[in-house]
Amino acid sequence: MKKVLSLILSLIMVIMAVMPVFAANPVAATEKWLSDWDERAERSGKIWQSPGENENDRVFTWLSSDTGNTFTYSNGVSKFTLTAESTITVYGVVNNIKLSGLNDGEYKYSYTADGVTYSGKKFSIDTKTESFTALFCSDPQLGRSGDNSLKAVQDDTYGWERTLEGAMKNGAELILCGGDQVNDGFSSLQYNAFFSPDTLSALPLAPTAGNHDFYSARFSTYFGDTGVDMIGNDYYFSFGDALFIVLDSNNILAPIHKNTISQAVNAYPDARWRVMMLHHGAYSAGADEFTNKICTSMLKGYFDDFGIDLVLSGHNHFYSRTYPIYNGQISSLGTVFFEAGSASGGKCSSYDTSGSEYIVHSVDLSEASYSLLTFEEDHIVINSYLTDSGEIFDSFTVVNTEKAEEIPHFGIFAKLIAFFEKILSYIPVPYKK
Repeated sequence: MKKVLSLILSLIMVIMAVMPVFAANPVAATEKWLSDWDERAERSGKIWQSPGENENDRVFTWLSSDTGNTFTYSNGVSKFTLTAESTITVYGVVNNIKLSGLNDGEYKYSYTADGVTYSGKKFSIDTKTESFTALFCSDPQLGRSGDNSLKAVQDDTYGWERTLEGAMKNGAELILCGGDQVNDGFSSLQYNAFFSPDTLSALPLAPTAGNHDFYSARFSTYFGDTGVDMIGNDYYFSFGDALFIVLDSNNILAPIHKNTISQAVNAYPDARWRVMMLHHGAYSAGADEFTNKICTSMLKGYFDDFGIDLVLSGHNHFYSRTYPIYNGQISSLGTVFFEAGSASGGKCSSYDTSGSEYIVHSVDLSEASYSLLTFEEDHIVINSYLTDSGEIFDSFTVVNTEKAEEIPHFGIFAKLIAFFEKILSYIPVPYKK
């Protein structure tokens, strides 16, 4: 009997050893914030804004249990009321409104869901200024910090909301999310919580499918009308002077991605910037080398052939960025690969990056973070923030290659530039309001 008991205890210890260990979110939701949790967790009325084909287009999607809902918007001069296109799904009713060719200015809007009118919402269109600022973050992965427990979803949602609010206060006009919106792609609660921050009603959200998203039809159901939808979860859109190409890196069929990239570039041949976003990074400081290699192999040559300036990714919950890379080599002209940490603080990872020749800078983080990408005529200024302190912990610039033709592509000069960039990257950047 003792031998049997010992065997059982040994098996339990082995099972516990191989089970995933989840660390709690470092910042727990406050009692005040939790006071209206029931409203945050329910489905009805959850609305989010998505980019359309161009900067003057917007898509609004919201959830309900009934059909025949309406959307009313006004620019202060004229007022329009539209009936939503309602799709009945196993997840409830998905309501959709597409607005095209909007003029510059501030718009107020309201909408109905299950007999309730939600009002006081706003969004803006501004195409007059040449520059704009986009929020890039990844892996809010609501529920990740505690194995999908209610507390984990609450704490991670609290972090996600604070990240969005901080970015909006610092001037974000567009939200780019690098995947793993939720921890369980089938969870109604996690998606309801993901859509609960009011920031999503004011700024367009463009997500990519992560490995915790793609296996559920919820992702394509909720975001299928974002930008120009191609095959699967690939899509693209134009915002300002930039072309954004979003790929589902869970799909290893390279021709599908090539087709999306090709159509995007052909649709917007004059875009000054070409930015690609996918969940798994081709060059990463993270430990998931297997998926990195698959991604690099799958998209090999596309980054160079289509002149991609910046590739955004997540997955590893670790912050890192590369030197410009061209043809698999560090170059003064090439693509910068940028990997974000956790947007909610639900999980932060630490890796040894000393052996990675491509990584110019990496940061061990223990809290939620996000980055603001300010697109200018000949460069993108990227400042990365800690959500809670508001501190800028990293800052760098991506140069438009059209403006840098005199810089040597390879050789000793490029290596010297890369060396000094790495040295300078370790100088702390003071917090700026």
